[in-house]
Amino acid sequence: MPEDLTLNQLVKIAIDAGIKIDFWDRIQQECGGASVNQSYVILITNSVFMTSRNKKCAEQKELVVDHGCELPTVQEYATLCVLTNKTFQKCLYRQGQAPCTYARSSTHVGGNPVVVGGATLVHLGVYGNSFDYESFGAGGRRIFRAIGL
Repeated sequence: MPEDLTLNQLVKIAIDAGIKIDFWDRIQQECGGASVNQSYVILITNSVFMTSRNKKCAEQKELVVDHGCELPTVQEYATLCVLTNKTFQKCLYRQGQAPCTYARSSTHVGGNPVVVGGATLVHLGVYGNSFDYESFGAGGRRIFRAIGL
């Protein structure tokens, strides 16, 4: 994750790549200006864990932790999706395949966890939703930071 990258800057990168990010307004208002304080290397699953679908938020978080990971933030998921789409013309967390996929993030807005997905080559959805549907699952992340610098 590059230092100082904000969700609002990512929206501009997406627009320049021909990708529209569809936000629940409150997410962009509350999270749009927050930047990454320090660059870091991150590994994020490119799909949700299959057994995480259609489970409650707490169960999904527990499953991710059991895999030795954490839930990614909304900014991390959105960055992964936009840059993968822009660089490789490949959609992660897709729409149009069964089932459609949204990944639950660690970010909460208005008491609801934010989900990222329903992607096509020209669209990415970012919404607040605490329901447990087959489309909603959870992926994982691992962060690698430099030590002793």
